[in-house]
Amino acid sequence: MDLKDLDDLFKLVKFKPNKDQLKAITNINGPQLIIAGPGSGKTQVLVLSV
Repeated sequence: MDLKDLDDLFKLVKFKPNKDQLKAITNINGPQLIIAGPGSGKTQVLVLSV
């Protein structure tokens, strides 16, 4: 999946990730630890990275 496909997906699910969220979504180098406050989009990032 390239960045154009990701952009189309983000529009479909009405999600505009910030640079840190985009970095987490596109990381393919193994497990990640995401620490953020409530309502910051952690679940959305997790779902979109699968």
